[in-house]
Amino acid sequence: RVGHFINDSWVGDSGGTVRNIIFDYLSPRTQIYLAPANPDGADGWYVNAPLVTLSATDDASGIERIEYNLGLEWQSYSVPFLLSQEGEITIQYRAVDRVGRVEEAQELNLKIDQTPPATELSTDGPHYEDEGGQVFVSPQTGFGLESGDANADPAISVSGVLGTYYQYNGSGEEVIYEEPFSLEGKDGEYEIEYSSTDVAGNAEPTNFQTVYLDSAPPVSFDDSDGEWHNEDVTVTVTADDGEGSGVQKIVYDDGEENEIFGDQAQATFTDEGVHELSYYAVDNVENTEAQKETAPIKIDKTPPTITGASTEDHKAKIGSANFGHEV
Repeated sequence: RVGHFINDSWVGDSGGTVRNIIFDYLSPRTQIYLAPANPDGADGWYVNAPLVTLSATDDASGIERIEYNLGLEWQSYSVPFLLSQEGEITIQYRAVDRVGRVEEAQELNLKIDQTPPATELSTDGPHYEDEGGQVFVSPQTGFGLESGDANADPAISVSGVLGTYYQYNGSGEEVIYEEPFSLEGKDGEYEIEYSSTDVAGNAEPTNFQTVYLDSAPPVSFDDSDGEWHNEDVTVTVTADDGEGSGVQKIVYDDGEENEIFGDQAQATFTDEGVHELSYYAVDNVENTEAQKETAPIKIDKTPPTITGASTEDHKAKIGSANFGHEV
């Protein structure tokens, strides 16, 4: 199909119309320009929205409009625009000239990932947070890191996580996370730093989590004196955990096992005899004290009794004795 258009112009001093008929044999041609021209991230990904500029030429009738399509519908192009949509994108573009000739659509594929991954820290094992928000852990506590690199729209695929890294107490030596880890070192406060990067090169801002490592069991003591008593005896067991996570419970055995939550427990003995009491304390991150024994608990409520003959009977037996002898 040959397009044409009419171009009127005035000629001559007194005016007149010259009608030029121009035939348009060729479709317009559109060029696309990106700034930056090449991906500014890794592995062919843009990590910043590129600026898209479209420019079209037509050798005959001229350009009526330029259009582009990002996957939904054709839109008229007017000025350069930032392409902020994430994922693997196909941009189609074309021009229409003044006689209605439509250029065959061209397309450009590009990948955009502007969002860094996100990492979450989790714990497995002993873990306790006090009323002030201080988090306590033990050497048996495992720390896990889970990272993801997803767009808010699950249908959009971005570059994905390249690696996750961590360190604690400012060691300056980032470790590539591969499996859950635990803290090693002296008891005290530790700061765990962790973050991830994606394939495109987006780096997550460093996350921080402060925890207190508590590896020491609580210490408990009792007030049993080991002496004999003529009444019921109550033994008090008290435990202390110093600067650690705090005492969770005291476990004692006075013939059967009992658990008392808190830092003090009491056991009362009412029966006569010699009794035994064992106990130990456990703190809030499950550090467990070695079992202890109290001094024997000894109870004797029964007064002594006197047995034997009365004094009068004894005198009568002496008075009736025969001390004579024969010559």
